[in-house]
Amino acid sequence: MSSSLKPIRKGPFCQIPLKNGTSSWLVLVSHKGVEYHIGKYPTEPEAIAAYQDFLLSRVLQLFDPLTSEQNQHLRTAAREYPVLAPFLGRLTKAWQPIQFKEKRANKSYAK
Repeated sequence: MSSSLKPIRKGPFCQIPLKNGTSSWLVLVSHKGVEYHIGKYPTEPEAIAAYQDFLLSRVLQLFDPLTSEQNQHLRTAAREYPVLAPFLGRLTKAWQPIQFKEKRANKSYAK
């Protein structure tokens, strides 16, 4: 019984089967027509969480960056309401500019 070790694309996720029977998950996003991978993860739930964090960050780009005073208020709220701490931490982490590496055009097209 032979098994295929070809990557399986599922939307923004690419499952990469490994010879030991496990898989890695690659998360791919598109920006200005260029596809970037934002990370490689050992499990599907970790890949999904990374993609959700990326989407949250994309949405937060529509708003002005947080001021130091706003950051302080969020830290205070996280200390006062521990149940909100994970969400507030995720929110402040995602509220940063997304940096895409600049990809160069293929040399054969550059002529």
